[in-house]
Amino acid sequence: MTSHDDPPSATDRGHTNARILVVDDDPTFLRYAGRLLEAEGYDFVLCDSALRARQHLRDREFDLLVTDIQLPDGDGIELLRFVSRECGLLPVIVVTGYPTVSTAIDALRLDAMDYLIKPSVDLDVRVAQVLSRMADARRRHGGALDPAGDPAGDPAGHSFSSKLRQLADQLEAELGLPSRKAADVVSNPNGSGLAAAAPAPHQERNDRWRLLTRRETEIAERLVAGMSPPQIAEILGISTSTVRNHLQAAFRKVGARTQIELVARLTQR
Repeated sequence: MTSHDDPPSATDRGHTNARILVVDDDPTFLRYAGRLLEAEGYDFVLCDSALRARQHLRDREFDLLVTDIQLPDGDGIELLRFVSRECGLLPVIVVTGYPTVSTAIDALRLDAMDYLIKPSVDLDVRVAQVLSRMADARRRHGGALDPAGDPAGDPAGHSFSSKLRQLADQLEAELGLPSRKAADVVSNPNGSGLAAAAPAPHQERNDRWRLLTRRETEIAERLVAGMSPPQIAEILGISTSTVRNHLQAAFRKVGARTQIELVARLTQR
């Protein structure tokens, strides 16, 4: 990790010298991110909680925030809201090992510039792309970013609707969903994301449900309704790790790799 006693402003630095804050409670991911960012010559700070992240953001100027969704003392969406209130146009990349369409939409609505799914995160490539887009935006705006002056209302030139379209494309590629179905899921106006794909109680379930145990079914029903593992754990009175263990068993039984894929397989007719 590098540091500067009297660093230049963010607008003066080239993106190879950018200052990046990475927030994740997984020490393995933090080590992975640190190695990649150090190899590229970035100035970076690693931390494992939302509280420490807010402290760093108040104390220093950063060019990019990379944050997990699930943190021990909050979540990345709340951290994005803090950034929106306190940090102006700081670009954000969201990473998660437990993706849901609803959190992806929340992140994009709060102007996250990317939504990456672990473990296959090409972080160094995505960081370079985001910083390059922000540098281009600064050049277009004469060194200052003003979202009101951008025709799309987005300093990087990526409107919310276009980011939804990109998310639909990601779902299509990762889950094999038809592009129209993926677009319908991510653009559901009630913002519930996965809840839009949930079968109503009177609808016949597909055969994959029969592969699940009673507990796995209880958890899967709530996942399909758009709940996160911590929410499911609280409702069922079990630990979050137990929920995730049952989800891993369900993944194996239905041939899924992620929560989004599990929901897609359980809701296919």
